[in-house]
Amino acid sequence: MKLYHPNPILSLFLFFLFIGCSSSDDSEPMNQVTERPTAAISFNTNALLAGNNVAFTDNSDAGSSPIVSWNWSFTGATPSTSIEQNPTIVFNTIGEFSATLTVTTNDGSDSTTENFVVINSCPLYACEKFPVLKTSDLSYGIDAQHLMNIYQPLNNISSNKPTILINGGGGYEGSNLNLIDELAERLSSYGFVVATARYRNGVGNATANILRGMVDSKAAIRYLRTNAENWEINANQIFVGGWSSGAYNALIHAYWQESDVPQSLLETVVPNLIESWEGEQGNPGVSSDILGILNFAGSMFGTEEAYQDDLWITANDVPMFAVYGELDAVVPCDALELETGNWEFGPCVIDTRLEAVGITSELILIANGSHESPRESNEIDNYLPSLVDFIINTS
Repeated sequence: MKLYHPNPILSLFLFFLFIGCSSSDDSEPMNQVTERPTAAISFNTNALLAGNNVAFTDNSDAGSSPIVSWNWSFTGATPSTSIEQNPTIVFNTIGEFSATLTVTTNDGSDSTTENFVVINSCPLYACEKFPVLKTSDLSYGIDAQHLMNIYQPLNNISSNKPTILINGGGGYEGSNLNLIDELAERLSSYGFVVATARYRNGVGNATANILRGMVDSKAAIRYLRTNAENWEINANQIFVGGWSSGAYNALIHAYWQESDVPQSLLETVVPNLIESWEGEQGNPGVSSDILGILNFAGSMFGTEEAYQDDLWITANDVPMFAVYGELDAVVPCDALELETGNWEFGPCVIDTRLEAVGITSELILIANGSHESPRESNEIDNYLPSLVDFIINTS
């Protein structure tokens, strides 16, 4: 039998011929991987000022093919949209805003959103600089009516902010905190923490109402001081204030020290009208001391006219900032005898007494102003810078 022996040269030729045919230029690549883009944004956070040009940069990863389009959208800005890769825009006001970028390639698209805060460029405490975050209906005491709203300036990095409590008005028939919402928010925008507080409704006894309001005001201050770290409060720079009946509470909170009150009166009201001079409305043992008082259309009361020369105000008491409408038909500026035979002493009397004992007092009289004027927008415009100066100089 004759064995077949292949020609080695012919075999090599056939091998290369096969390889060449199998790698034709018309064949499709096998197992090709495509990657969608990943959108990413960058910007200079120090440039986030109202009225300032802010440059936004596309930092996206294109994936497996080039980016063919960029679609930007902005809240609170001019322009509000852009198809440029790296647009420059302007935020017109302070506030919480966002930028969204969608990038597209032949392999797909992707979007990302960045949220941020825009502030004014003025120095701290020089203008309404910050947008404000409001937290509502916090419980500060032991009663269901002990409710508080807290206003915080966003992007104020200080962890020790001066703080103001403003007690609501309402004549002890349910304090409507919405009435002082604008004042609280605008004051906070300067860089302060501001709280507004409801207090318990009246019980049909004028003296009891005011004293209960006093201890509720003290309870609200104790809550703020106890939770100072959580709210970024300077526990040594807390002020008390109020509008209308809320100012009544704040005034006696500030000026009726237990050591000033005649023992005979103390024995009458404690424990018959209030549990103790400090009250038992939460956070016992914490100081309710304050650095100053903000009096918006509030007054003090006494049993006789001569009390206006004392008011239990001494040289050791705190300064006052007061705003009063000259045509206020609810609260007098001077001394007024009431139908009950008791006396009411308004901001003009309190201002005179403070100056007599050497305590700083600033009284702003609103020409043709009413009882409502201290909480109205146009009047807030006029006195707010002076109020801020008072707080800063007192702090």
